[in-house]
Formats: sequence, C-alpha cells, structure tokens
Amino acid sequence: MERTLVGVSMSGLFTLWQWLLCNTFRNIASLSGSFWYEGFVDWVKKQPIPKKTGKGYFLLGDQESKSKVKVFSAVGTDTQEILTWLKAAGIDVEFQSVPGNHYSDPIPRLDKAFTALYSDTHPE
Repeated sequence: MERTLVGVSMSGLFTLWQWLLCNTFRNIASLSGSFWYEGFVDWVKKQPIPKKTGKGYFLLGDQESKSKVKVFSAVGTDTQEILTWLKAAGIDVEFQSVPGNHYSDPIPRLDKAFTALYSDTHPE
C-alpha cells in the first residue's frame, strides 16, 4: 500500500517533519508549509539524510513572501533552502509557485499536488 500525506500551512510543516523522521508515507505534499517557523530550517538541515523512494511536492502562493507579518515573509527563502537541502540529498522534490496568498484557491492547489505526485503512475 502506498501512502501520501498532505498538509496545508502548519500541517504542511508537519508533513515534512514526519517524512524526515520515518517512512510511514511514501510521498508528501506541503501546500504553503509554515517553514518560516523559528528554528525549523536549521532542524531540517541537522537531520540525517533520509532514503526516500517517493516524492515531495511543495507549493507556495506568489504573494506569501510579501506578508506584512515579518516572520511570515521568510517563507519563500526558507522553502527554497529546504528544497535545496532535499535535492542535494538526492530526494525527488517538485516546487510550484502559484498566484495568490496563503489562503487562495485551496481545491485547485490540491489538484496540482495530486497531479504532480501521481501523473506518472495514473495517466489523466
């Protein structure tokens, strides 16, 4: 059985946290993951490099880094730093930037995530 974990915002952070700690889920999708959370990027980079056969999908709205809340505005650079670390570890990841802010278009964003994760195994 193949399992995929999907999370949005803080649960998007949780998907990556869980994926790095165990192999319960083969794939993850983190939509607008709260990677700005203090200390999270450093924690990720201190983890042992995991062996992953699945895929990680990450999505951010193009307005999220423009938040008036200073701590939230780091989400774009924090996400890119995490993606760079994952790619260097040989993990299959995909990133998409889409129009909108943190709360925009949830259903189309989920559709993008599942299409990215399963387009190779489940033709449209």
